[in-house]
Amino acid sequence: MPDARPFEARLRAFIGVCKGFGIVPVLVTEPLATVRNGLTPDWANPDSQEVFNFVVRQVAAQEGVVLLDLSRHLVEKVPGYERPMQVFYDAMHVTDAGSRIYGEFLAAGLAELVLPTVLARRQGRPVQNAGTPTATSH
Repeated sequence: MPDARPFEARLRAFIGVCKGFGIVPVLVTEPLATVRNGLTPDWANPDSQEVFNFVVRQVAAQEGVVLLDLSRHLVEKVPGYERPMQVFYDAMHVTDAGSRIYGEFLAAGLAELVLPTVLARRQGRPVQNAGTPTATSH
């Protein structure tokens, strides 16, 4: 398994920079299908990707920032997402249909979990913090 500590440190630094500039940080997990074909890079490893996704989830919870759990969304809400050419053409890069799924999920999560905070800040209203907002399905 990979050593995810350097990744975690960079993630926390990214969050710190965002917060320092008044930017709402948003973390997103990265899906990686287990199905392989001739286009899948040799280095693609779903078990290693899950280590990094675990770190993203953990850091989001600890730092109280928005998490859009795209990986979990695919597993739980997109039947057959691992079928060849359904969502991915090589286990990681998305097809047109995959782009649509990603876009709809991310846009809905941002609209629900980030937009109210941004608008409240712009209007000088207090920002409500409801803990660690997470979008896993929309």
